[in-house]
Amino acid sequence: MTKSMCLLLESIQIRDGLLLNARYHQARMDSSSQELFGKRVKLDLSSDFIPSEFKIGIFKCRIVYNSKIESISFEEYIPKKINSLKLVYDNNISYTYKFADRSRLNELLKQKGSSEDILIVKNDKITDTSYSNVVFRKQNEYFTPSTFLLNGIKRQQLLENGQIAEMDLSVNDLAQMDSILLINSMLDLNSGVGIKTSSIIL
Repeated sequence: MTKSMCLLLESIQIRDGLLLNARYHQARMDSSSQELFGKRVKLDLSSDFIPSEFKIGIFKCRIVYNSKIESISFEEYIPKKINSLKLVYDNNISYTYKFADRSRLNELLKQKGSSEDILIVKNDKITDTSYSNVVFRKQNEYFTPSTFLLNGIKRQQLLENGQIAEMDLSVNDLAQMDSILLINSMLDLNSGVGIKTSSIIL
């Protein structure tokens, strides 16, 4: 594995100077660096390292690390507009850790056609988009695939709070769902980034 492939990425939402879900991000950074590099990265997310110019509004904090911090950057957050998703198939993809190297995901993105993003299918099971976990709404119930690629921070939080439930979801199950919502550290269930399942291009 090359040096760039060994780099991990953590994307954290800053809202009016507060790091949201810091506990979950800290746990992922600690466990990932310990498992991959044999030592925990030294960064305390409870410390105040946010520059003053990023303390009013919504921003993304991007931390690149391995066994140590490589870089920390901040940028204004502007959510993507999603009108359709294209199903793409890859039975070999693995994204257990949030690596900074996204070359495999970028290769799959080349298949999106006129859609804004992709919905990845592995062994006939629904997983994630290129940058988010997904939640399906069926009437007033919300389900997330048990066959995720990356167990994202927002996904963990929503499961822990009982707002969503896990379900084994195949391509054939899509027709039974009303809509699909995209979730990650920057997107919650009520963020409005989602589409009707009829807008998923098979």
